[in-house]
This record gives sequence, C-alpha cells and structure tokens, in this order.
Amino acid sequence: MQSDERLIVHEGIVQALTVPEGHQVITPTRRAHAPHLGAGLTLALRLHPHRPVFARPEDAATAAELLTLLDEDERGPWVLPPTQLRVLVRAMEVRQALLPFSARQHPEFDDEIRAAYTRTQNADEV
Repeated sequence: MQSDERLIVHEGIVQALTVPEGHQVITPTRRAHAPHLGAGLTLALRLHPHRPVFARPEDAATAAELLTLLDEDERGPWVLPPTQLRVLVRAMEVRQALLPFSARQHPEFDDEIRAAYTRTQNADEV
C-alpha cells in the first residue's frame, strides 16, 4: 500500500483506492444517499441564479460537476476534494433551512460529510 491508498470493500471485493492528499472518501451505505445529496445540490443550483447560495463564482460549476458524479455513480465510494465537500455542505445547509424535514432523512450520512469537510479544513490549518 502506498501512502495515498486506502483499502476499501466495494461490492464484497477488497480494493486499493487512491486518495490524493486533502481528499476525503465518502462511502454511501444506502442507495438513497446519492439522491438525497443530489436533491440538496439541485435545490441550491436552482436558487443560485436568483440569490447567492455559493460564496465563490466557481462553486456553482463545482456543484453541477458533483451532481453529475452522483448521478453517474450512486454507490461510491466517492473521493471528494475540499472544494466539492464545501459546496456539498453548503447545499446541505440550504436544504436544511428551506426543507428541514426532508433534509433530516439521513442525519448520520450528513454528519459523515460534515466531518469529512471539517477534516479537510483542519488539514489546511496544520
């Protein structure tokens, strides 16, 4: 194993997954996780032209790319850079504010994503 690799079990098969520095691995445990995240991203992208949802201009493009990734690969694992985690967390915040009931469907998974984003922020500070 190299320093940038992690062992994962994907569909019952042990695999080595390359994880670039600063990236985090998110592994959904339910098929509903990708659509859950996609719903938050879609809502944020629909609102963004009318009111600024994302802080950086490039964040909307990053959110659209991430939405495409989730549509193409619902099972994961996903290796996400800090920029994608940032827009994902922001989309989760927007959905929580506007649709609190639907945003709480998978709180453990949402917490895992927030924790992954926090780890990327803490790594930047070191």
